[in-house]
Amino acid sequence: MAAATAVATMSPAVLVTSPASAAPVVGFQPGNIISDQVFFNSSTMSAAAVQSFLDGKVSRCVTGYTCLKAYAQATTQRPADAYCNGYAASARETAAQIIVKSAQSCGINPQVLLVMLQKEQGLVTATSPTQVRYDKAMGFACPDTAACNSAYFGLQNQIYSAALQFRRYERSGLYTAYAPGRTVTVRYHPNASCGGAPVFIENRATSNLYTYTPYQPNAAALAAGRGTGDACSAYGNRNFYTFFSEWFGSPSGIAVTGSLRDYWVANGGASGVVGVPTSPMTGTADGWFQRFTGADLFLRAGRTVAPVRGSIRTEYRGVGEIASGLGWPVGPEYSIVGGAYQDFEFGRIFAKSGIGTAAVAPPMVVPHEQLGNVGGVLGWPKGRAVPVGEGSRQEFDGGTIYARDDESVHVLTADLADLYRAQGGPAGLLGWPGSGVTPDRVGTHVVFDGGWIQKAGPSTWLVKGLIGAYYVSSGGIDGELGAVRGPEVWHPTGGWSQEFENGTVYASEAGTFAVTDARTAMSAAGGVAATGFPVEEVRRTGSSWSQRFGTVTFTGSSSGEVAGVRGAIRRHYDALGGASSFLGRATSGERPVGPGFVQDFEGGQIWCGTSALVAMDSRTAQHYARVGGPTGRLGWPVSSPTAEPGGARQEFQGGTVFTSSTPGGAVGHVWGGLRTVYVGLGGPRAVGFPTGDEQLVAGAWKQNFERGAAYLPLDGSPGSLVSGRIWEAYVAAGAEGDPRIGVPIAPSTTTASGATKQVFRSATFFTTPTGTHVVRGYLRTMFSQFGGEAGRLGLPLESERSVGVGHVQRFEGARLYVSPFGAAAVWGAIGAEHERRGGVQGSLGWPVGPEVAGPGRWSQKFQHGTLVLLADGRYLVE
Repeated sequence: MAAATAVATMSPAVLVTSPASAAPVVGFQPGNIISDQVFFNSSTMSAAAVQSFLDGKVSRCVTGYTCLKAYAQATTQRPADAYCNGYAASARETAAQIIVKSAQSCGINPQVLLVMLQKEQGLVTATSPTQVRYDKAMGFACPDTAACNSAYFGLQNQIYSAALQFRRYERSGLYTAYAPGRTVTVRYHPNASCGGAPVFIENRATSNLYTYTPYQPNAAALAAGRGTGDACSAYGNRNFYTFFSEWFGSPSGIAVTGSLRDYWVANGGASGVVGVPTSPMTGTADGWFQRFTGADLFLRAGRTVAPVRGSIRTEYRGVGEIASGLGWPVGPEYSIVGGAYQDFEFGRIFAKSGIGTAAVAPPMVVPHEQLGNVGGVLGWPKGRAVPVGEGSRQEFDGGTIYARDDESVHVLTADLADLYRAQGGPAGLLGWPGSGVTPDRVGTHVVFDGGWIQKAGPSTWLVKGLIGAYYVSSGGIDGELGAVRGPEVWHPTGGWSQEFENGTVYASEAGTFAVTDARTAMSAAGGVAATGFPVEEVRRTGSSWSQRFGTVTFTGSSSGEVAGVRGAIRRHYDALGGASSFLGRATSGERPVGPGFVQDFEGGQIWCGTSALVAMDSRTAQHYARVGGPTGRLGWPVSSPTAEPGGARQEFQGGTVFTSSTPGGAVGHVWGGLRTVYVGLGGPRAVGFPTGDEQLVAGAWKQNFERGAAYLPLDGSPGSLVSGRIWEAYVAAGAEGDPRIGVPIAPSTTTASGATKQVFRSATFFTTPTGTHVVRGYLRTMFSQFGGEAGRLGLPLESERSVGVGHVQRFEGARLYVSPFGAAAVWGAIGAEHERRGGVQGSLGWPVGPEVAGPGRWSQKFQHGTLVLLADGRYLVE
């Protein structure tokens, strides 16, 4: 109950239940019975909504009684004052209209007024209410110690006066006993002996309820639900809580519980630095958090409550709070010189006085901390990290941190960061940083994907674009080029260049290349305007090098000699591969020779004549010079070298030079008819490379080769090659020096039986599975008479043998004998019997005639008798 001008109390004996319940009350907070946001929200229900609500609470009134849902009256005018906006009179208004008009006038939740009507007189659910209950509807001006003041009787009077009283409690400054933000002892019952308990009054709404009804429920009252507790139980504020909770949800609006509430209460509750809750407590897999007007409270499982407030809270919210890279707060805010900071699981938020607040989270936090955080070279953050291309960037007073999505993180000092941004940052020609500021032997540098920034004393050099990418890929200051020595330079001929310690890099339509070995020669020749841009990298072979430019190719050695190659010779030299070819470096400039030019190289020469432009290796060139060069019989070269098995050949006007690839191997020329023979019959594949010049021997031209010789008889016989096993046997037999053999008069052939045969002037050689054998002299004449290898004799099984006074040679089908006693072939059974009797050294001796056939017998005359074979197989000597 409430008095009109004094603190009102409610009699604990009045207990309204609807219906009685033994279920205990849960969630009741003595210091926060209902939130300010809920209590003072006058827009929660319209008159229609209230009417619908009342209709739903009473299905039928007792006959002769008027229930609240059907109640109506003429209302009186109430003027506006410091607490409410007044009330416009009406001839007839329902209870629902009176409730809503009073609520809106005084800024009180109509739900609160409905609960008060139930709490005080049970009018919301009453089915047979009396006029007395309507007169005292809100218990207003009905103190526990005196009779009610009839001046405040009536439903409109009670409702409007109670609503106005709640505002008076708030605004007049007269009602301080239960002021918000204080801890006061709130009694359990009007009987002082029942005692009470300290309560921290968290908000204005709770203060209003205790000022209106100054008792809190004891344990027995809460345990009884809406039923009866014990002798020290008071029920007004318990019933307000339970009715409101049942009808409209939690009256506290936003609950603060557990460790968050403990922290909140310890820091002044709603009147403290944390302030009023603005959102419910939210649970996550790792903990809880809740928002308040003055701070947000976070509780990670296993830790203590951490508040986040002010500009740090604004920044923390801005980056996504616990879902961000910062994670949970791990401590309070700390003040430092120049501002403040707060630690989080994975980073920090810094608030610089008068400037701004920014989070430093992974991966930026690691280098920032390593460099001394705000006290180090980077200093305070200028803002949070921002996305940049495939990564992010964060700026600080003393520099910038760049973090790429591949997890590479690099720090640039302020001056280099400014220069980098001026070049377009990661989207510019330099691309992403590949290093931080790195000390080197001339100062410091930063590596980028596509370039380099070098600081050396007062100078700062930028290497970017094509030249930058080239410099980085070549190793930067630790590579062949060394340190930067100047800015990039534009050349009107269409390209850029930049100087380095050990060379110059040029970028043009031809590509990007370094000039190192040729730099001095290029400068002496007039620079890029005269030589053109380089069109390739330097080529190296051993100590030699070459490099092509637009109009010249420079060649040289590690000892410093340099020569230029120009014109047609240069084009051929470049096409062959420059110094990386067999030619190596040029050892002189080109010089005129007859109608053309020649230029000397380490590995040979290039000749430029009227009909051909060819290169030759040094061994070919030396041999060419030995036989008179272009004025000799060979004349001018007409083709470049072509490969042969084991070497190469090169064509000249008057012949061919063949060169073995074996170190120190054969080299020589072949010309005229011998060249036709040599090339036509297999060349190097057949007999190897020439080992000497041609010579006239035994009526033929001859030239020696590695594995044989070529012959061209003067008598017009076909030219031929002698090679392989026949060549070996020919040489062993004395070759053309033996008149019994002479020179070959035909190339070798293959017989029907697979043997190799070659005919010489006075002999014939055969290579068979048994070896290589020569048939010569009268034996060859006899061999021919018997049809050669195609006749009865077949292939020789040996060369001729001298036996006593004659010669013998064994063939597949017979033996041929030549002696002073005659020449004959011995074969078949008679030949076999002759051998069994000792052959020419036996009793029969040398044959002196051929085998003769007669009736029933065969015979052959020998030196010491005639050997006869009878038809019955017997042998006789006559």
